[in-house]
Amino acid sequence: MVDLKFEGTRRDLWRGEDFKNSGGSSLFLSCRTKLYIKKMAVEASFWSPIRQSLNDNQLQKNMQVTTDLTFYF
Repeated sequence: MVDLKFEGTRRDLWRGEDFKNSGGSSLFLSCRTKLYIKKMAVEASFWSPIRQSLNDNQLQKNMQVTTDLTFYF
């Protein structure tokens, strides 16, 4: 399955003032697969950034990998 994921936040506030190096947005393209084995499921997702607009000098996001293991009873 292929999805798009959007993450966005405003700048953080510290004592009523904008906090540097915070806030921005990212758009990710993901690909995931799930495998069912008897009473268990294993899922793996790969997230790759396709657009980033982060404020100030924040580190750019890289590819993310997530896994999930589910037991059914």
